[in-house]
Amino acid sequence: MKLVKAELPPWRNQDLTLFHGTLASHVGSIETKIDPGKMNPDADFGKGFYTTTNWIQARRWAELVSGRENGKPAVIEFLVRRDDLAKLDTLAFVLANRHSNDYWNLVESCRAYGESNRSLNRWYDLVVGPVCIRYQSKRAKRNYDQFSFHSEKGYKILNQGVVNTYEW
Repeated sequence: MKLVKAELPPWRNQDLTLFHGTLASHVGSIETKIDPGKMNPDADFGKGFYTTTNWIQARRWAELVSGRENGKPAVIEFLVRRDDLAKLDTLAFVLANRHSNDYWNLVESCRAYGESNRSLNRWYDLVVGPVCIRYQSKRAKRNYDQFSFHSEKGYKILNQGVVNTYEW
């Protein structure tokens, strides 16, 4: 039996699709202008606007927020140029295993000290990495990712990239 190798199309530096789970009542203001004042300072990578490449993850987040705040869930889809992202000061983490001390140190610092963790919001426009479940036991959510934007430069790229909104 001969195995046939599947042919993938050539790399073309295609646009990246990112999703943000939220409430339908917030969609209009997000599409107009991302507001840093409404961001959680105690998130994995600090105060930022969080997106993911994983549609299911964004949908689940929207449903979680919907249940907590009794609103209609929504997901905003952004299509962003990779060349635009390449212009941002970026910090990226690939792994979140028990030995990924740099990742866990940042997450613990941001979650434990929140707004007082000044370094993240001053040095990086974008932070990319796994999603933490529990930093104390070094557990990350398998197959989940996050792209968190922390500057006006990053917000501008997202605001130019809104393509769809899904509500249910």
